[in-house]
Amino acid sequence: MRFNDVIAEQKAKLAPLLERGRYYRAIKRPKGFGIRKARQCYYNAQCLTIEGRGRYIEGIVYCQIRKDSWLDIPHAWITRDGETAIDVTLKDAEQHIYFGIEFSAKEVAALCLNDARESQSLLNGSIGFVMWTPPNFPALPLFSQRG
Repeated sequence: MRFNDVIAEQKAKLAPLLERGRYYRAIKRPKGFGIRKARQCYYNAQCLTIEGRGRYIEGIVYCQIRKDSWLDIPHAWITRDGETAIDVTLKDAEQHIYFGIEFSAKEVAALCLNDARESQSLLNGSIGFVMWTPPNFPALPLFSQRG
C-alpha cells in the first residue's frame, strides 16, 4: 500500500469523529462512580450506560506524557450532562483531554445484545491507534478549568 493510500484510509476512519466529535471536560469521578476494571473502557462505559447512569461516549483520550507531548488512545467513557467526561477506567482521569462521539443507549444495548464478545468499540475499531489532533487542541478554555 502506498503512503498516500494509507493517509486516505486513516482520514476515512476518522470521518465520524470529524463530523460528530466534540470535546468533553474531564472531571473527578462523582460519588458513586468508583474505579472499575483497567483496560476495559468499552465494557465499563457500556455497563454504566445500560444501567442508566450516563450516556456512552467513544473517541480518543489524550494523555500528557511530557510538557508538550500527548499520547492519543482510543477510549470510552460516559457523560451525564453532555459536557463533562466521567471516566471509571483511568485512575487519573481528570488529567486527560477527551474528544468523542455520543451514542444512544439503544445503540449500546443493541451491540451488547447482538455480540457474544466481552465488549467492543461501537466505532468497531475504526479509529485504531492513529496520530491525530482534533481542532483547537489543546488550546481551549475548558482545559484551564480542571475539576
